[in-house]
Amino acid sequence: MLLQIDQVDQLKKLGWQPTLVAGHSLGIFAAAYAAGVINEEDVRAKQMQECYPEDYGMGVVVGF
Repeated sequence: MLLQIDQVDQLKKLGWQPTLVAGHSLGIFAAAYAAGVINEEDVRAKQMQECYPEDYGMGVVVGF
């Protein structure tokens, strides 16, 4: 996921701003980061806390 965050940062340096983001499983954090909903510190904290919890599954779509 940190690779995805770096890719988002590189695209934003080029002036890119998403109008729609989506993520599945751990990809929800990268999608929320791309949308500006959470910052890099939030992503790391959530990733460390929730990387492999039991009975966990979630998807998110932002930007409709």
